[in-house]
Amino acid sequence: MNAADTLPTQRLFAGLSLCYATPDSNTGTVLDELLPASRGIDTELSQHVEAMLVSLSNESLEDLQVDHARLFVGPFSLLAHPFGSVYMEEGNLLMGESTVAVQALYRDAGLDMSGDFKNPPDHIMAELEFYAYLLNQEREAQGRDDANSASRFKEIRRRFFADHLGRWGAEFASKVISNATTPFYAELGKLTKVILEKESLLTD
Repeated sequence: MNAADTLPTQRLFAGLSLCYATPDSNTGTVLDELLPASRGIDTELSQHVEAMLVSLSNESLEDLQVDHARLFVGPFSLLAHPFGSVYMEEGNLLMGESTVAVQALYRDAGLDMSGDFKNPPDHIMAELEFYAYLLNQEREAQGRDDANSASRFKEIRRRFFADHLGRWGAEFASKVISNATTPFYAELGKLTKVILEKESLLTD
Protein backbone atom coordinates (compact mmCIF):
# COMPACT_ATOMS: atom_id res chain seq x y z
CA MET A 1 0.00 0.00 0.00
CA ASN A 2 1.54 3.30 -1.05
CA ALA A 3 1.25 6.67 0.69
CA ALA A 4 -1.66 7.94 -1.40
CA ASP A 5 -3.66 4.73 -0.85
CA THR A 6 -3.60 5.05 2.93
CA LEU A 7 -4.99 8.60 3.13
CA PRO A 8 -8.74 7.78 2.79
CA THR A 9 -8.36 4.89 5.26
CA GLN A 10 -6.52 7.10 7.73
CA ARG A 11 -9.27 9.74 7.52
CA LEU A 12 -11.96 7.08 7.83
CA PHE A 13 -10.50 5.64 11.04
CA ALA A 14 -10.04 9.13 12.50
CA GLY A 15 -13.63 10.08 11.70
CA LEU A 16 -14.95 6.75 12.93
CA SER A 17 -13.32 7.37 16.29
CA LEU A 18 -15.15 10.69 16.64
CA CYS A 19 -18.48 9.03 15.83
CA TYR A 20 -18.27 7.14 19.12
CA ALA A 21 -18.18 10.36 21.14
CA THR A 22 -21.39 11.62 22.74
CA PRO A 23 -23.44 13.07 19.86
CA ASP A 24 -23.69 16.85 19.78
CA SER A 25 -24.05 19.75 17.37
CA ASN A 26 -20.72 18.84 15.73
CA THR A 27 -21.73 15.29 14.79
CA GLY A 28 -23.02 16.38 11.38
CA THR A 29 -19.68 18.01 10.58
CA VAL A 30 -17.86 14.81 11.50
CA LEU A 31 -20.06 12.84 9.09
CA ASP A 32 -19.66 15.43 6.34
CA GLU A 33 -15.89 14.94 6.58
CA LEU A 34 -16.23 11.17 6.86
CA LEU A 35 -18.28 10.84 3.67
CA PRO A 36 -15.55 11.69 1.11
CA ALA A 37 -13.09 9.43 2.95
CA SER A 38 -15.55 6.52 2.74
CA ARG A 39 -16.18 7.22 -0.94
CA GLY A 40 -12.44 7.08 -1.48
CA ILE A 41 -12.47 3.43 -0.41
CA ASP A 42 -15.72 1.92 -1.73
CA THR A 43 -19.46 2.36 -2.16
CA GLU A 44 -20.45 -0.02 0.64
CA LEU A 45 -18.76 2.16 3.25
CA SER A 46 -20.17 5.41 1.88
CA GLN A 47 -23.70 3.98 1.93
CA HIS A 48 -23.44 3.46 5.68
CA VAL A 49 -22.21 7.03 6.19
CA GLU A 50 -25.02 8.38 4.00
CA ALA A 51 -27.54 6.39 6.06
CA MET A 52 -26.07 7.89 9.25
CA LEU A 53 -26.52 11.39 7.80
CA VAL A 54 -30.17 10.62 6.99
CA SER A 55 -30.71 9.28 10.50
CA LEU A 56 -29.06 12.35 12.01
CA SER A 57 -31.53 14.60 10.20
CA ASN A 58 -34.54 12.47 11.18
CA GLU A 59 -33.84 11.85 14.87
CA SER A 60 -33.58 14.22 17.78
CA LEU A 61 -30.23 14.81 19.42
CA GLU A 62 -31.77 13.63 22.68
CA ASP A 63 -32.74 10.27 21.17
CA LEU A 64 -29.21 9.79 19.86
CA GLN A 65 -27.71 10.71 23.24
CA VAL A 66 -29.99 8.24 25.01
CA ASP A 67 -29.02 5.45 22.62
CA HIS A 68 -25.34 6.33 22.99
CA ALA A 69 -25.63 6.10 26.78
CA ARG A 70 -27.50 2.78 26.63
CA LEU A 71 -24.86 1.26 24.39
CA PHE A 72 -21.59 2.65 25.71
CA VAL A 73 -21.90 4.59 28.97
CA GLY A 74 -24.50 3.31 31.41
CA PRO A 75 -25.12 4.02 34.32
CA PHE A 76 -26.51 0.49 34.31
CA SER A 77 -25.30 -2.47 32.23
CA LEU A 78 -23.69 -1.56 28.91
CA LEU A 79 -25.11 -3.19 25.80
CA ALA A 80 -21.93 -2.74 23.74
CA HIS A 81 -18.90 -2.44 26.01
CA PRO A 82 -16.44 -0.12 24.22
CA PHE A 83 -13.37 -1.54 26.02
CA GLY A 84 -11.12 -4.15 24.45
CA SER A 85 -10.34 -5.96 27.69
CA VAL A 86 -14.00 -6.96 28.14
CA TYR A 87 -13.71 -9.06 24.97
CA MET A 88 -10.12 -10.23 25.43
CA GLU A 89 -9.76 -10.99 29.15
CA GLU A 90 -11.07 -14.02 30.98
CA GLY A 91 -14.04 -12.93 33.07
CA ASN A 92 -14.59 -9.83 30.91
CA LEU A 93 -12.34 -7.75 33.11
CA LEU A 94 -11.75 -4.03 32.73
CA MET A 95 -8.15 -2.77 32.81
CA GLY A 96 -6.60 -6.18 32.35
CA GLU A 97 -3.25 -7.24 30.89
CA SER A 98 -4.45 -6.42 27.37
CA THR A 99 -5.12 -2.83 28.48
CA VAL A 100 -1.55 -2.50 29.75
CA ALA A 101 -0.25 -4.04 26.54
CA VAL A 102 -2.10 -1.60 24.30
CA GLN A 103 -0.83 1.35 26.30
CA ALA A 104 2.70 0.01 25.85
CA LEU A 105 2.14 0.01 22.08
CA TYR A 106 1.03 3.65 22.25
CA ARG A 107 4.30 4.47 23.99
CA ASP A 108 6.31 2.45 21.46
CA ALA A 109 4.80 4.71 18.80
CA GLY A 110 5.74 7.84 20.76
CA LEU A 111 2.33 8.58 22.26
CA ASP A 112 0.73 8.69 25.69
CA MET A 113 -2.87 9.13 26.78
CA SER A 114 -4.15 12.69 26.94
CA GLY A 115 -5.14 13.88 30.39
CA ASP A 116 -8.45 14.99 28.90
CA PHE A 117 -9.33 11.42 27.90
CA LYS A 118 -11.06 9.86 30.89
CA ASN A 119 -11.53 6.32 29.54
CA PRO A 120 -9.12 3.36 29.65
CA PRO A 121 -6.50 3.13 26.87
CA ASP A 122 -8.40 0.31 25.15
CA HIS A 123 -11.58 2.33 24.58
CA ILE A 124 -12.82 2.03 20.99
CA MET A 125 -12.26 5.75 20.37
CA ALA A 126 -8.62 5.54 21.47
CA GLU A 127 -7.88 2.43 19.43
CA LEU A 128 -9.48 3.76 16.25
CA GLU A 129 -7.64 7.05 16.63
CA PHE A 130 -4.36 5.24 17.23
CA TYR A 131 -4.82 3.19 14.08
CA ALA A 132 -5.39 6.40 12.13
CA TYR A 133 -2.24 7.87 13.70
CA LEU A 134 -0.16 4.85 12.67
CA LEU A 135 -1.44 5.07 9.10
CA ASN A 136 -0.57 8.77 9.04
CA GLN A 137 2.95 8.21 10.40
CA GLU A 138 3.56 5.43 7.92
CA ARG A 139 2.29 7.58 5.03
CA GLU A 140 4.40 10.58 6.04
CA ALA A 141 7.51 8.42 6.35
CA GLN A 142 6.89 7.00 2.89
CA GLY A 143 6.44 10.53 1.55
CA ARG A 144 9.89 11.58 2.76
CA ASP A 145 11.47 8.28 1.64
CA ASP A 146 12.20 7.23 5.22
CA ALA A 147 11.96 3.49 4.70
CA ASN A 148 13.06 2.60 8.24
CA SER A 149 10.38 4.72 9.93
CA ALA A 150 7.73 3.55 7.47
CA SER A 151 8.61 -0.07 8.18
CA ARG A 152 8.59 0.55 11.94
CA PHE A 153 5.13 2.14 11.96
CA LYS A 154 3.78 -0.51 9.61
CA GLU A 155 4.99 -3.24 11.96
CA ILE A 156 3.43 -1.52 15.00
CA ARG A 157 0.19 -1.11 13.04
CA ARG A 158 0.10 -4.76 12.04
CA ARG A 159 0.88 -5.89 15.58
CA PHE A 160 -1.72 -3.56 17.07
CA PHE A 161 -4.43 -4.76 14.68
CA ALA A 162 -3.59 -8.45 15.15
CA ASP A 163 -3.32 -8.31 18.95
CA HIS A 164 -5.91 -5.66 19.81
CA LEU A 165 -8.33 -3.79 17.52
CA GLY A 166 -8.67 -6.62 15.02
CA ARG A 167 -9.32 -9.17 17.77
CA TRP A 168 -12.28 -7.50 19.42
CA GLY A 169 -13.55 -4.72 17.17
CA ALA A 170 -15.86 -6.84 14.99
CA GLU A 171 -17.54 -8.47 18.00
CA PHE A 172 -18.04 -5.04 19.54
CA ALA A 173 -19.53 -3.75 16.27
CA SER A 174 -21.94 -6.69 16.16
CA LYS A 175 -23.19 -5.78 19.63
CA VAL A 176 -23.72 -2.19 18.50
CA ILE A 177 -25.73 -3.41 15.50
CA SER A 178 -27.91 -5.80 17.48
CA ASN A 179 -28.60 -3.47 20.43
CA ALA A 180 -28.96 -0.05 18.79
CA THR A 181 -32.42 1.51 18.92
CA THR A 182 -31.61 4.23 16.40
CA PRO A 183 -30.62 3.71 12.75
CA PHE A 184 -27.67 6.03 13.38
CA TYR A 185 -25.93 3.60 15.72
CA ALA A 186 -26.99 0.50 13.80
CA GLU A 187 -25.34 2.00 10.71
CA LEU A 188 -22.28 3.05 12.73
CA GLY A 189 -21.89 -0.54 13.90
CA LYS A 190 -22.17 -1.80 10.32
CA LEU A 191 -19.63 0.77 9.10
CA THR A 192 -17.21 -0.24 11.85
CA LYS A 193 -17.60 -3.94 11.15
CA VAL A 194 -17.09 -3.57 7.41
CA ILE A 195 -13.98 -1.40 7.64
CA LEU A 196 -12.42 -3.73 10.22
CA GLU A 197 -13.14 -6.74 8.03
CA LYS A 198 -11.58 -5.01 5.03
CA GLU A 199 -8.54 -3.99 7.06
CA SER A 200 -8.16 -7.53 8.36
CA LEU A 201 -7.69 -8.77 4.79
CA LEU A 202 -4.94 -6.18 4.24
CA THR A 203 -3.04 -6.88 7.46
CA ASP A 204 -3.06 -10.69 7.35
